[in-house]
Amino acid sequence: MMTQFAQTIDTATLAALLKRVLDAHAAVDAMANPRLQAENWWMAAGAVLRDQ
Repeated sequence: MMTQFAQTIDTATLAALLKRVLDAHAAVDAMANPRLQAENWWMAAGAVLRDQ
């Protein structure tokens, strides 16, 4: 599954997703609500993938 994902996603989209992951990680480390951050990350990831 990850191999197929890596072969079909372009570099710019992957970079955008990784930025969202790092932002979510930083928010969790800052004591933010991790469940809310995870939900926000999935919504943002979906938006990035729809724009591809």
